[in-house]
This record gives sequence, C-alpha cells and structure tokens, in this order.
Amino acid sequence: LSDGNGSFLLYDPATKVSFFTGGSHLTEAGLQKIRPVYERIAKQLAG
Repeated sequence: LSDGNGSFLLYDPATKVSFFTGGSHLTEAGLQKIRPVYERIAKQLAG
C-alpha cells in the first residue's frame, strides 16, 4: 500500500483500483495486497 518512495497510497495509480472504501475499510484489492504480510505475522504468532 505504498509507492516506491514509501508514500502511503489509498489506490493503485497504475490501475486506479482503490484499496479502501469511503469508510476507511479495506476493499478486496486492499485485502489481497496485505494478505502475505498478514499470513506471515499469523504464522509467527502461532509459533
């Protein structure tokens, strides 16, 4: 959810697909973007 400079993005500038809804909830595209990070953290917490 960031660009090459580390700036936080609400959307993908190439496709114009939003990562968040108007209510600051993740969209399906946003969930797919963070899924690898979430799964890695969950595995570490599970031991």
